[in-house]
Amino acid sequence: MLSNFKIFFAIVLLLFTCSIVNAQYSRFTSPQVYVNNQPLANPWAGGLNSASYQPIDLNNDGMKDLFVLEKQSESNYPGVYKIRTFINTGSVGVASFTYDPNYEQYFPQDMVSFCMLIDYDGDGREDIFTYNRNVSGIDVYRNEFNTMGVLHFTLEYSGLNTCYINQSGPCVAGSLYVLPVNQPALYDINGDGDLDVLTFQITANFIEYHENMAKEWFNRTDTIVLQQRKKEWGHISLSGMSNVANLGLPRLANNNSNETFTDRHSGSCMVAFDSDGDGMADILNGDLLGNNLLFLHNGGTQPGVNDSIDWQDINYPTNGGSVNYVTFINANFLDADNDGKTDMLISSCTESQAENYNNNLLYLNTGTNQQPDFQFFKSRFLTDGMIDVGTASMPVFYDIDGDGKQDLIVGNKGYYITQGGPSHYEGALAYYKNTTSGACPEFTQMSTDFASIQQYGLTNIYPAFGDLDGDGDSDMMLGNENGTFHYFINNAGAGNFPQFSLAPNGFNFQNLDVGSNSTPQLVDVDNDGLLDIVSGELFGKISYFRNTGTVTSPTFTLQNNNWGGVNVTNSANTFYGYSVPHLFMDNGQWKMVVGSESGRLFLYDNISGNLNGTFNLVSNTAYGVNEPPRAAPAMADLNNDGAAEIIVGEQAGGLSFYSSSLNGCPLSVADYTPHVSVSVSPNPVNNEANVQLINYTSGKVSAALLDITGRRIFEKNISNNHFSFSASVLNNGMYLLVINTETGSFTKKIIVQHGY
Repeated sequence: MLSNFKIFFAIVLLLFTCSIVNAQYSRFTSPQVYVNNQPLANPWAGGLNSASYQPIDLNNDGMKDLFVLEKQSESNYPGVYKIRTFINTGSVGVASFTYDPNYEQYFPQDMVSFCMLIDYDGDGREDIFTYNRNVSGIDVYRNEFNTMGVLHFTLEYSGLNTCYINQSGPCVAGSLYVLPVNQPALYDINGDGDLDVLTFQITANFIEYHENMAKEWFNRTDTIVLQQRKKEWGHISLSGMSNVANLGLPRLANNNSNETFTDRHSGSCMVAFDSDGDGMADILNGDLLGNNLLFLHNGGTQPGVNDSIDWQDINYPTNGGSVNYVTFINANFLDADNDGKTDMLISSCTESQAENYNNNLLYLNTGTNQQPDFQFFKSRFLTDGMIDVGTASMPVFYDIDGDGKQDLIVGNKGYYITQGGPSHYEGALAYYKNTTSGACPEFTQMSTDFASIQQYGLTNIYPAFGDLDGDGDSDMMLGNENGTFHYFINNAGAGNFPQFSLAPNGFNFQNLDVGSNSTPQLVDVDNDGLLDIVSGELFGKISYFRNTGTVTSPTFTLQNNNWGGVNVTNSANTFYGYSVPHLFMDNGQWKMVVGSESGRLFLYDNISGNLNGTFNLVSNTAYGVNEPPRAAPAMADLNNDGAAEIIVGEQAGGLSFYSSSLNGCPLSVADYTPHVSVSVSPNPVNNEANVQLINYTSGKVSAALLDITGRRIFEKNISNNHFSFSASVLNNGMYLLVINTETGSFTKKIIVQHGY
């Protein structure tokens, strides 16, 4: 009779004996996850730590969707800043966005530091302004949404130029200098119809005004021709001590500060808007030196001529619940709830030492666009619909409750804690029970602090499970940022829900150490019936510790700290690799997939019978996985089809889901059909409007026309993909045409304008 351990090991071995090396993998967004008995809206969207939110119509339906750039400022890899796209599925007064990665491919893939989507050429489509690392400037991409309804961006300006003031003669042309930690404000400062720029000087004390001279010189507003007009716009400087402005240049006599004008740090995130409808550009500024949002009121009377900041609010919005955010605030403007009024979303301009859970603060506008009144609404906009464990998620599959289904345990770098002393990270394990009952995998969150690990104050924790003491239940080995291993014994007994407690001498167990960021897997590499340790580490290599003890008393002996010659660090970009190994059996042979800081997975073979040799790198882009930094893979066959699913953790604290086949599970990204879009002509409409559904060929269709208050004007069933309706009896104004099909709902804004 097999021992309990051998039965357990046989099950584990069978589980990972899946032919996946040559399978074609796709990304899925559909497997459902429940939290507090409610389904998450976008469970596999990957989390958000330091995101910039920009409204844009992605699917040409007339509604503003969301483009999100997750900055991932702690990574040194170009091109791994995560682009995420969300389709607006809300209605008037209702905020609802659905993650749809299908649009991410259409954006430039190497954007870093900042990205703002603003229509500079007046064609109604948002263009891209993003950082140029080569010249420390701004690149501009023109939005050329083509006739097939597909997004397309063309680089229009590489390193946007300006002409700097020269006291001794003509201005000096050069690239507009912007530091990567500063975000400029793009706004029509002088009200002439073209887009100007406010940015900080290299020393970042004063705000520079670069005027777009397109209107003045060429009588056009669809291009950018910059000239520096003022070195100290608004008659202010920013403090070198906190996120506060020094009003008045020269210094006002009643300014109660002993501070002098000195070179200031860099790090300000700025946005311009008109807060009171007077035509003058006011400023919101987030800063590395403060947790507050600074409002600067422009008291001038001639925009672009006598702009002057006459008062400030250092705790904006005072009447709506002041922003207190750790740290470096980024204010984003968008209409989140489709009520026609611009709301404010607070996120972070940096990932480092910043809030990483309650970090997307939505303020709804209860005023008007001319005089906004921002009121706090919620602290986890979008992320409340995602799996999100703070920073650096690291998933592991393990059947915790012994029901034969692989549950999900997710480690992390930690949650950023700002209460009770100095700010710090605390790692914890999240437990998602596998509650699959049909063809599509399903998980339910059971705990955000499984095994009460958060109490130990560890960071970058990574769990591994296996029976190390021969009592028939699985114990836990925990990797962490220090590179050591902590051993927790399961006291529950075979067949019972685990009860983990720190083993005697369990901390820094047997003085095993890989240097930093240990990510262990317990696996019998040499097939001697004892579980060994294979571990990744910070610099991208793999260590192999052979178990030279017994079934009931493990002893681990280092065999090789560069096992198989594996190294997933791209030394051209960084010193770090953040390797996360996962050994699995494929057709009786060991294979190993290794996660990396680059966001990709490395696949190795030639392991079996070659434990002291060099492994063969099969692919450094395995399974098509391309995630943000610190891709951490977990593998298990969740639907019993003989091929493993892959869940990937990442720096932003969320998860992504990959599979080669999920029959019976809703669409994968690869299976998305062309998006249905709604075309209305003419628009504005005078008498009759013609409606065409592009990319829709069959099925039931209904249409409803709503006014801006949500009142239903008419509703009708449609027998094909086109129809018309009369607007002659409608009042002038904006209406919403809602099209319901068998695959979703689509909304188009319609303007009724008689007599044009």
